[in-house]
Amino acid sequence: MQTFIDFLSDLSLKEVKVPEFLKIPNWPKMAGKISVSLGKRDYYYVTKSEETGLLRILWNTKKKQEIIFIVEESGTFHVDFLGSYSTFSSGINDRTVLERIRALLIFHQFKEEIYKMITEKLASDLPAHENVAKIVTEALAPFRKK
Repeated sequence: MQTFIDFLSDLSLKEVKVPEFLKIPNWPKMAGKISVSLGKRDYYYVTKSEETGLLRILWNTKKKQEIIFIVEESGTFHVDFLGSYSTFSSGINDRTVLERIRALLIFHQFKEEIYKMITEKLASDLPAHENVAKIVTEALAPFRKK
């Protein structure tokens, strides 16, 4: 595992294209906007090297920001990083590829937890609409580990 982490930490990407307005397919509008907190934790993030201009994947162990994952009614999503000194957001709708990659990378790292939190939240917030949790489960199924 450490070898893989070292590999990712040293990985530089020359050019990456991420489509704008990517969304979770079949996200039900009746689920509305859902926000779940992943708390403060270690995570991989993408930054741009000032020396080369290339993108790099780095490991953040500072745990200074709370990570909030938000799925909009449309199925698009973004991540808010809330810190005591600064707050910033990375999302699928952002105009920069870097921000879209950051959102996808956070989603990928924590998709199992995000999936569980979202379905639990829906089940408790929308008990009259138990069908919604099932539809969301089906919408998130392609992203789950097999």
